Amino acid sequence: MKINLPTETMEGIIKSLEIKNQASTRFNGQDFHFKKERFSFDSGRASNFSTVLEKLDKKVEKVIRHEAESKNFTFATIGRVWQEENLESGKVVYIYFFSNDKSDTTFPDELVSQYELHTWTRMIK
Repeated sequence: MKINLPTETMEGIIKSLEIKNQASTRFNGQDFHFKKERFSFDSGRASNFSTVLEKLDKKVEKVIRHEAESKNFTFATIGRVWQEENLESGKVVYIYFFSNDKSDTTFPDELVSQYELHTWTRMIK
């Protein structure tokens, strides 16, 4: 996924993800959050990557919903990229943000291409 942020900002996000599995930054006055999740396939069993992603999505969404509720937001928009390298690395990175207005639930194209993200929006309240 190509995120259009200054190199220094991206380096900080990557470092934070490596240490804390989460990071945040501001872009055009909006807070964007990143969350790294690890996964592994059960040994001895054939695993379907889409099933693993579905479980990760639900786990991450639960955490994001709780965060949105605690900050009194109405919507959470979540995005992730599925890439072949996810299979080998055992990591998936999510990017998300909150809003109170349905019209503000789309990732800005200046930040990340919509064609590179699988996105969904959840109503919190």
